[in-house]
Amino acid sequence: MIGFDESRGGWALRSRELDRSWSEDGQLTEEIAYTGGGARVVRSFDATGRLLQECGFAADDQPDGTFYRRFPDPEPGPYADARIRQE
Repeated sequence: MIGFDESRGGWALRSRELDRSWSEDGQLTEEIAYTGGGARVVRSFDATGRLLQECGFAADDQPDGTFYRRFPDPEPGPYADARIRQE
């Protein structure tokens, strides 16, 4: 069931397998997929719905698995070489 989450200022849908959060105006902002045993994959999205970051976590909250992060234009990235726009 979808409900308004006042602590996040948006909409949320929660289940055992998947949690999704949307902004107040309906844009998907975050998705957490539970992969079993406490492990999960967390994805965050930009205002256009494009993936910004994806990171897996083991049951002990340590990063585990693949990692993806995109640096949207015109935001500066963390690298000296401005051509690097994702990792």
